[in-house]
Amino acid sequence: MGFFSSKKEDKLPEWYAQVKENQERFFVFLDKMENKMMELCEASIPELTELYKNDPDIFHREYGRLKAGVLGQLEQIREKVDDVHEEKILDLYSEINHSGVRATHPHYGLLNDFRNQCGDRYRQQFEVKLEEWTDKINETSAEDLEIKYQNVLKEYDAIKDKFTCKQCGSPITIEKIFLIETFVNCPSCNTQNTFSPSTQAQMLQHFAQDLARQRTASLYQAIRNAEQKERDLYQKMHELKLKITFEKDKKLAAQYQQQRDAFEKERQEAIDSLPVLSEQYTRAKYAEWIKIVPDFKEHLLTRMENDLGAVSPRW
Repeated sequence: MGFFSSKKEDKLPEWYAQVKENQERFFVFLDKMENKMMELCEASIPELTELYKNDPDIFHREYGRLKAGVLGQLEQIREKVDDVHEEKILDLYSEINHSGVRATHPHYGLLNDFRNQCGDRYRQQFEVKLEEWTDKINETSAEDLEIKYQNVLKEYDAIKDKFTCKQCGSPITIEKIFLIETFVNCPSCNTQNTFSPSTQAQMLQHFAQDLARQRTASLYQAIRNAEQKERDLYQKMHELKLKITFEKDKKLAAQYQQQRDAFEKERQEAIDSLPVLSEQYTRAKYAEWIKIVPDFKEHLLTRMENDLGAVSPRW
């Protein structure tokens, strides 16, 4: 188990056995939870995909309920793992740490590595897999929304000059795509007429956000790439730290440290890029969203400002 094998049994502290057992059991537990996620999602994805394609309900309510149920189960798995990590890893670390095994203690390296290795297994592997499965569940409703949008535009072009006044029969130009039933005045007799948009046009407000996301997906992926780069570099730095700790050759240890410093610089650059990438994505997404449904501009601008204040971008 990595650092554990580097110490002789007669020099290990009394708490070593408990630390080792908790780490091993935690890793086994994570394997089980990851398998549970995989089984759940592999069984759900075909069903969700088929249901979305064949659901006669334009609002896909049955699909939405099933999808929410699957995502809810994934969230329950995450919460369970978080609770176990807190109880079996962090609490044990704190207990031993508070008993006197602090940074200057000769065995603190064992304790600190226990916490770090468990945290890395949790954050760098389990959470990444959870995120990937969540994305795959969300993708079960993926469709070419650009085609749907173009169909709305074509329909609008076809009917915008064909609406007539119910009172005098004069033509009334529909000046924009309406999303809800609207009163329009006749320019000839000033009679108010009720214009009811088609179901297809009404649906525009419901898929506008997803279309904006599709149009800016490359910017969102850039954020994900930067996050993954940071995680990968952190893992490399951690591995080098262990090498430096147990390397007796000072020259080789110095080389490891030089590599670690270079990785730290790259990692910091990735971290620093995240707020910039996040803002670029958020502004671009809302710009597209407003283009699609300009009537909601003021509301969307307010929402954008709220999202810009968030820690991470809302997909």
